Amino acid sequence: MAWNVLVRKGVLQLQDPGPPLPFLRSQPPGAYTTTRSTNNASNILLWERHMERLAQSVQLLSKEMPHLFPNSPEKSPCFVEHVKSLVQPSLRVGLQKALELRNEGGELLIMAYITGEKEDSKGKAALVDQEGFDVYIHISRCMPIHPESDARKAIRVAIMGLGRFLPNAKHTDWIRTRQALEKTRPKDVTEVILSNDGDLLLEGMITNFFVVVSRRTSAEAELSVNQDQNWNGLMLQTAPLKGVLPGVVRKLVLEICDENGISSEQSPPSWRYRGSWKEAFTTNSVHLIQPVGHIQSPVHWDGTNEPHYQQEESWEHFTLKAPGSLTDFIQSQLLDKAAVYSTSIDSLLGVLA
Repeated sequence: MAWNVLVRKGVLQLQDPGPPLPFLRSQPPGAYTTTRSTNNASNILLWERHMERLAQSVQLLSKEMPHLFPNSPEKSPCFVEHVKSLVQPSLRVGLQKALELRNEGGELLIMAYITGEKEDSKGKAALVDQEGFDVYIHISRCMPIHPESDARKAIRVAIMGLGRFLPNAKHTDWIRTRQALEKTRPKDVTEVILSNDGDLLLEGMITNFFVVVSRRTSAEAELSVNQDQNWNGLMLQTAPLKGVLPGVVRKLVLEICDENGISSEQSPPSWRYRGSWKEAFTTNSVHLIQPVGHIQSPVHWDGTNEPHYQQEESWEHFTLKAPGSLTDFIQSQLLDKAAVYSTSIDSLLGVLA
């Protein structure tokens, strides 16, 4: 049975807010982050890193859209701790209620959302702190995720749609904007990859996008992987932070590359040079990593979501081995790191009690 929990400024809301995305679309613009529980709702995946990204998003929005927040947040490490202190009371209340409602074996989808001061239906100031922050925690039922098996299932992606406004911030305006892409993407496509010109690829609607580029012949690259797993001749490529969301899992992937001597480059993968691609995958905090087995791109790029994209002759296609050897290796490393950087729900409740 579906259920949703909403907590605002530490106060449990009695009315069902509905699922997270419709709820966010109904709210004023703001910053948010979403993660999930793991291990039978015993841990929250990468929680501390999500709080860091949420604080960064609030700071960016306050600079680029100052009307959203009465006072500009300080640009200092202390602001991360301040955001955590704002979120934690609501998180505690939300977790306690959600753990009562969840079924054994179910996981939790956890979203933290911060917006600026607003007025209620009677024109009175809403519940905000002295700096004008309105803080929500939304928790809902999440089907159990099995990263090991998910990482074996290849997905299909389509290149369509322009890059996001203010991509470095995870903000609710994008949830509204991307609805057009969600409605027009081909039915068998799992994710849409954004590009401003149809060639240089940025990120997915809800994921970061990576390709594995071979700088050797196929035989040489395969020999290198099989013999010593030093990944010589292979390079991981993803768009730079200038044009994409600083995904929490994206950062982990790049850390894994550094720690294991895997060459990586932060530049947009070029569709024009896809012949050098050997593997591709997407990352986010729900599935961690998903291999891409099929990519399709419009024959004639116009950056729109017009109905002609539904016609098969409008597309050209490219297939990849999925999952590839490097994708498999990164996936195994991600599982290890996710365990290290996850936060125990019991410890959170104990700290907040």
